[in-house]
Amino acid sequence: MSASVRQAWFSLRSLPLLLGVLAIGFFTTAFAYEALRGLGYAHSVETWRDDRLVGGLYGVTLGNIFFGESMFSLERDASKVALKRLVDELQARNYALIDCQVESAHLESLGARALPRAEFLQRVGREIANLDVPVW
Repeated sequence: MSASVRQAWFSLRSLPLLLGVLAIGFFTTAFAYEALRGLGYAHSVETWRDDRLVGGLYGVTLGNIFFGESMFSLERDASKVALKRLVDELQARNYALIDCQVESAHLESLGARALPRAEFLQRVGREIANLDVPVW
């Protein structure tokens, strides 16, 4: 990760979904995510520089799993900063898994690893059964 990630010009905010940025033109999707956010299941982690959104990610939690939906970056490493903050938050809450959806060299460079489908399904079944995990 570049030195810019370690610099303090990013400020992190965990705010309600910025649907105008993350779901432009998808009213049904935006409505669904807003409803899930209101219930405590949809989360976004945004990276800001001054008063400008420069990157982030969003997804849904169920049990001990965060299911990532999308990430974006308007400045170098801004999405990496959001991912690092998400990982720290999920580790503090004893989450077991982040589902990145798509295997990529970029995510592998950040520490992700692919799971065989059978193992993934087994872990999902076990971890979503733990619905007493508090939503945040």
